[in-house]
Amino acid sequence: MSKENTPARWPSWLPDINIKNDEVNTAYANTYQGMNTAIMEYAKSYTRCDEQDILSVTAMIIGAVAIARTLKDQGAIENLLAACRREAGAKLGGV
Repeated sequence: MSKENTPARWPSWLPDINIKNDEVNTAYANTYQGMNTAIMEYAKSYTRCDEQDILSVTAMIIGAVAIARTLKDQGAIENLLAACRREAGAKLGGV
C-alpha cells in the first residue's frame, strides 16, 4: 500500500461506510453486484470492456452519488456528477 493510500490519509468519515449490520451490508453488496451486472450487460453491447473497467466505474458512481448527497452547493454537485459521467463514458468507450 502506498503512503497516499494508507488509512491515516483517508477521510475520517470513511470507516462509517463499514456498517456493522449484516442486513445493511448484504443490501449494499447486492446493490453493488447488481449494478456491476447491469452496467456490464449494457456496456458490452456498445463497446469492449472488461470486469475491471466495470468494477471501477460502479465504485466511482456509488461514491459520487454518496458524496453528492452530502453536498449543499448545487454547482459542486453538478460538477462532481458531470466529471464522473465523463470518466465513466471514457472508461466504457463513450457509452
